[in-house]
Amino acid sequence: MGIYYSIMPYFFYPFLCVLFVLLVIFGIVPKMGGIKKAYERVEKTGKLWPDSSDVMNQDEMGEVLGAISDSSTKDEKEATPHLWAFLVPMAVVIAVTILMDDILYGVICAIVVCFVLYVPTKIMSLGKFCDACYKGLEDMLFIAAVLIASLFFRNAINLIGLPDYLISVATPFMSAAWLPVITFVLVGLVCFATANIWSIPAVCTPIILPLAAACGASIPLTLGAIISAACFGAQACFYSDVTFMSASACKINNVDYAVAQLPYIGIVAGVTCVLFLGAGFILAA
Repeated sequence: MGIYYSIMPYFFYPFLCVLFVLLVIFGIVPKMGGIKKAYERVEKTGKLWPDSSDVMNQDEMGEVLGAISDSSTKDEKEATPHLWAFLVPMAVVIAVTILMDDILYGVICAIVVCFVLYVPTKIMSLGKFCDACYKGLEDMLFIAAVLIASLFFRNAINLIGLPDYLISVATPFMSAAWLPVITFVLVGLVCFATANIWSIPAVCTPIILPLAAACGASIPLTLGAIISAACFGAQACFYSDVTFMSASACKINNVDYAVAQLPYIGIVAGVTCVLFLGAGFILAA
């Protein structure tokens, strides 16, 4: 934890992302690319999603399978939900996940708690609860299929030795001042290409840190570059788990989601490179 705290000031990319979001919200940074087109589409048509994401918004369009008919909905007398109906299941997810060290058990227990809280108290009818569970499985099916396909792609990338090759190519150009920014770019591109945002940093860290120690580069700064690169790869990759989960929550196609944020990611990544380059020269002096 001491090491983690020491490298937190060098999480340039994540901190810049948070700051950049605020700049976009307050209008200091203008709308660009897919975001700009989305706002124009909503102003003209009122449609909140692009045509390519229609399949993920069938419930809003009245076409979802298993939806309860209007007549049956009118017969249901459901109570008004309260804040505790949300807080209790979330607390169960956190507590069980910590105790069992597995979020899957936490989610399963939370679903059981939701059933106990919602159905007997008539916050939700049994039919609607079952429909909600079915819809949740339906939404996650596409993500699961693509993640399985991306797993084959990741393994193929690792089998041909792409990460090791890129590191070996960049090694001769390493210096104390340039190592952090090269690390950010190199690890970030590999994470972007493979969506392997967990194992790539884990594999690269034992290789890069001895190199940093040998050339006199700042160890905390180099570790910050690795973590920042993983965050960049997770956000920019079209098929990373972060992209899929965020796109699914917004009911947007993962490609539409990724393309819309690329201009912003590119700007933040560019500024991050400048910061790592400047910090590398300062700390190497």
